[in-house]
Amino acid sequence: MARICRLYGVAPIVGRLYAALFVATRPLSLDELCERVGAAKSTTSVALQKLVRAHVARRLPPRGDRRDYFEAVTDPWAVIADWNRLYFTPELEMFRETGHALEVSLDGRDAPAKEDVKVLRERLAGFRDMAETVSALLSSVPKPAEGRRAARRIPVTVDEEDP
Repeated sequence: MARICRLYGVAPIVGRLYAALFVATRPLSLDELCERVGAAKSTTSVALQKLVRAHVARRLPPRGDRRDYFEAVTDPWAVIADWNRLYFTPELEMFRETGHALEVSLDGRDAPAKEDVKVLRERLAGFRDMAETVSALLSSVPKPAEGRRAARRIPVTVDEEDP
């Protein structure tokens, strides 16, 4: 995981933390994670926040001992579905809007020469096709499994009698 993080310019500690959480069979505290990856609390905490923001780990609600506990998101389809909703779909939509605005401007009075307009339309068509293909692929990503554990449980008492 550390090597994969390096590919994307992310600190290797982030990958090591995700790996530690992934192989753990129970949620781990910050102290336990520091011990497992051999890093300082401050470094581990910053890296954990990156994992939480990337939606590949979650911080669990406080327990009786007041320590923070973390667990990995281990369902790869849930990760892809989250990334699709949070990153890919908005990016593709922004591209469509920008591409459309550029397409419209090619007919305006400040448009480039006709031969340049032709080249730009071809480029835009290529990107539009790519965006539609990626959208189609992402729409086929299975939805995350139902029945995932609730982040927080709130006990509710129901009276047997109607008011």
